[in-house]
This record gives sequence, C-alpha cells and structure tokens, in this order.
Amino acid sequence: MTLRGSTSHPATLLFICSDGSSIQIRSQAFSEGRYLFEVRLPRRSACRLWIKRENSTFRQVTFRASHRRPVPHLYLLEETLDLGHLFIGQNDALIADLDLLSLN
Repeated sequence: MTLRGSTSHPATLLFICSDGSSIQIRSQAFSEGRYLFEVRLPRRSACRLWIKRENSTFRQVTFRASHRRPVPHLYLLEETLDLGHLFIGQNDALIADLDLLSLN
C-alpha cells in the first residue's frame, strides 16, 4: 500500500498502524510551498497519521468521508491513496477530506 501527498511546509510524518508498525518520514522539497511525501504502509491496516512542522509538536490528522464525523485513523484497502495537499497551519485542525481525494 502506497500513501502519497504533499505538505505546505517541511514536515515530519509519523504513521502508527494497527499491526504494531510505525513509520516516520519527512516531506521533501518539490517546489515553492510544496513538499512531497510517499510511504509504503501495511495493507489492510488501520493507521493514524501525525504531522509535525519544524519547531512544533506532533498533531494528529483526522479523516472525514461522506459527511461523517472525522475519524482518527485511515483503513487502507487500495493499492495507492493520494492524500493530495495537506495545508499545515500553526494552530489549525488537521482534517483530510477523503471525498476530495483520488483513489487508485
């Protein structure tokens, strides 16, 4: 399972999955205001995503789909999931709207 996307600032991403695995990566500079990330995660596993900007603490990303309440984990069924661009403000809630994502 491949998860990819971009962030608005350099960021550390931490994935903690239900199979007991945890993976930490950094987004890489691509263009002005856009830092790409791509990670292989365990298939058919529920994973939580935490993001940290430089000089800040980790904040959990929540996921929302089909007008439901945000949930703290993403259950990975597809081969590839593109989260798109995640804007990381200083104090904003980090919610990824799955209705806007491309699933491959």
